[in-house]
Amino acid sequence: MDAERLIHQMKRDHDRVLAEITALEKALGAGAAIAADSIPEVRALLDLLQEQFRTHMMAEDEVLYPALMRALPASTGSVEPLHDEHAELRLMLERLCATFAESPGRARDEQVAVQVHDLADLLRIHLRKEESLVFGVAARLLSADVIESVMTRMTTAVPPHGPASDPTCTKGTSQ
Repeated sequence: MDAERLIHQMKRDHDRVLAEITALEKALGAGAAIAADSIPEVRALLDLLQEQFRTHMMAEDEVLYPALMRALPASTGSVEPLHDEHAELRLMLERLCATFAESPGRARDEQVAVQVHDLADLLRIHLRKEESLVFGVAARLLSADVIESVMTRMTTAVPPHGPASDPTCTKGTSQ
């Protein structure tokens, strides 16, 4: 598996997640109230984000980032904050799903809108940093075995574990 294919797949995943977060923002609309007819779409988009976070981020955290830091120890100062951002993004999505699962009402809907905005902002910043700091360096430094391992990890079904794997976006929303 060549590095260009890995980078293409990772950018495609990033584009997909950006499209999902943009669709989520649009589904919520400009108003504070979540329209009843958009509830299934919001729930589905949150579930898609959870899946992307679980597979793509875990491949980066467990394979790509450690391999990059081994290959280029000087990259640690740039890569470790990206790992920390993954943890923060997972927590933000978990909180968003929990808030979305609360009883419907103006306060809940306002909180969902604020949390989506915050998640979208950090996600967009994170993806830009990742693409500029990691992708090119990884393509030049990592062995074919590591690249294959990252690709396999990104495309293999991973059993859910940890807080971000709890499907709170699909339960408790009675609307």
